[in-house]
Amino acid sequence: YLRWLANTDGQRIGPKDAVTTFAFDAAGRYLAMGVGTQVQVWTTPSREKPQGELAYTLAGQPNPLRDLVFHPTKDLLVTSDREGEIHVRDFKHSKNGEKPSTISGVGPLAVSADGKFLAYIRPDGQVQRWSFANRSDFGSPLRFELPGFAGDADKSHPLEVEAEQCP
Repeated sequence: YLRWLANTDGQRIGPKDAVTTFAFDAAGRYLAMGVGTQVQVWTTPSREKPQGELAYTLAGQPNPLRDLVFHPTKDLLVTSDREGEIHVRDFKHSKNGEKPSTISGVGPLAVSADGKFLAYIRPDGQVQRWSFANRSDFGSPLRFELPGFAGDADKSHPLEVEAEQCP
C-alpha cells in the first residue's frame, strides 16, 4: 500500500500487496501501481473518496513489473517488466486478455511531453525511441555509454552521448 501524504492523517491507499512501481497521470487524477505482475489504476484521493478507488485492473506481464508511465494526452499506460518486455495499452478500454503492443526492452521508460515518442533502453544498452503513431521504433538508437550495460561494466566514466545522434 501507499500512504497519501497530501492528507494530514496519512491515509492508506491502494492495494495491500507489495507495490513495485507507481506513477501519476499528467492531470493527477489517476495513480497506477505495479503489484507483482498486475497493474492497478486508482483514482487519487478526494473529499468524497479519501482513500481513492480502484478504477481499473490490468492483467500484467509474465514477470514482475519494473516501471510504468502514463501517456500525457491519451489513455495509454506503458509498463516494463524485469525480463525486458514492454507493453503499451489503453488502460480504460482494453479488456484483460487483449494483446497489447509489445516491445523488447527494459525500463526506465519516458514519454515525450508532446506524447509522440516513448524512450526505453534496448537489451544492448542503447536508448531507442518508439513512435506511438506508427507503433514502431523511430530512428537509430542513441548511443550512451552506461556502466553495467552490454559489457560496459568495467567502464567508470559518466554518461556520454554522441551529439551528432541527438535531434
